[in-house]
Amino acid sequence: MEVLLLKGVEKLGREGDVVRVSDGYARNFLFPKNLARPATDDIVNEHKQRKISEGKLVEEKMKAIKKVTAQLKKEKLSFPVKTGDGGVLFAALHGDVIADKVFSIIEQKEIKEINRDDIVVEASLKELGDHEVGVKLGRGEYAQTVTVSVTLSPEQ
Repeated sequence: MEVLLLKGVEKLGREGDVVRVSDGYARNFLFPKNLARPATDDIVNEHKQRKISEGKLVEEKMKAIKKVTAQLKKEKLSFPVKTGDGGVLFAALHGDVIADKVFSIIEQKEIKEINRDDIVVEASLKELGDHEVGVKLGRGEYAQTVTVSVTLSPEQ
């Protein structure tokens, strides 16, 4: 029986490959785990069309990411925080908080192609002042530094 692999299967093939397997292997292992579908002409053509449309979406996303990286360079993010004696922060300013702020800027610019999951910031700031923080967009393919200003909260 010929099947279209929906996911890569070790020692069998990659996603999108049409391979010949025994009927029992297909019915008892590949089909129940949604690893493959029967390789009819309609299913193969549908899979090819889906791959083409996914490629176009990825292209649009990469264009949006390039646009955002250029705009992020100009941004200065400000975070007012509370401090203890001697100007020591009560809690570090983690990358997730910075990434949320970057995402809110992207939302304000009405760029819909970038999700919050596409933004990675690996920083933990523990001092007041201006810091240069690296922001990775996409799958880490595009990186940009952003100035983050950690200031004293006006409530103190």
